[in-house]
Amino acid sequence: MAETINSIASALWPLLIFAALLLFRRPLLRIVRSAESREWTLEVGGQKLSMKQLSDQQNLVLADLQKQVDRLGKAIEDPAARAVETGEDLADAAARTGTPYSVLWVDDSPENNALIIEQLQNHGVRVDLARTTAEGLRLFGQRGYGAVLSNMNRTEDSTEVVDAGLRLMRAVRQSTSDIPFVIYCNATASSRYQADALAEGATAITASPTVVTEHLRALGLLD
Repeated sequence: MAETINSIASALWPLLIFAALLLFRRPLLRIVRSAESREWTLEVGGQKLSMKQLSDQQNLVLADLQKQVDRLGKAIEDPAARAVETGEDLADAAARTGTPYSVLWVDDSPENNALIIEQLQNHGVRVDLARTTAEGLRLFGQRGYGAVLSNMNRTEDSTEVVDAGLRLMRAVRQSTSDIPFVIYCNATASSRYQADALAEGATAITASPTVVTEHLRALGLLD
């Protein structure tokens, strides 16, 4: 009897698997199509990213690293070309804020910074995110920070503000001249606003994720 039951069970397994495939064929097809188009979502640095977004960020970092390696060769010959010249001064400035292991990052697309945010969080750094200048200034007034990071072009109250990063920096500088302020934006904005940003007190303005992480290391926020 037991042998008969086992034989029947063995014969039924293929039918059960076939039935399951028929029953779940639509969800399975969606999973396969999602994988093919790399639409899986992962949480990185508290942000939900598609596989494509994550891949794009990783490719950007790798491409930028190659550029920085090329520049490093020039910097060895020309010290003035170094990306970060005042690491000790930056770390001192961060320490003077009283909360060196915290960062305010203002960007209306924080998912673009997910890899760097996760690095900071993995090093025990508190990262407060704000999507608007107003929200960023509210947080800045409520908490102390070791550094402020910002993009340049933001949508504020449904209006595009091309120099939002500069406006935020000016407001912060009215409160303190010590806190490191890094503007991380695209290459066009970096080139357009570089002179003004540095003249008005930005610690750095760059389109390079490598340069951003170099400054964060100089602040003692990353190893």
